[in-house]
Amino acid sequence: MSARSSFLERTLSTTYACACGQLTDDEHRARQERLGAGITGIFLGWVGALMIGIGRRLMHT
Repeated sequence: MSARSSFLERTLSTTYACACGQLTDDEHRARQERLGAGITGIFLGWVGALMIGIGRRLMHT
């Protein structure tokens, strides 16, 4: 069995191994959603800070 097929089998299985133990499919999906929400929040924070910085520079010129 190649490394690619074993990766696909692990990805499509109903339980996922984690450093803290086994995660069910729903728990894995919830974890991915929290991670995505965190990354989105950080991105929006940076965009907001960039817009504030650009706005301040434009107002001073």
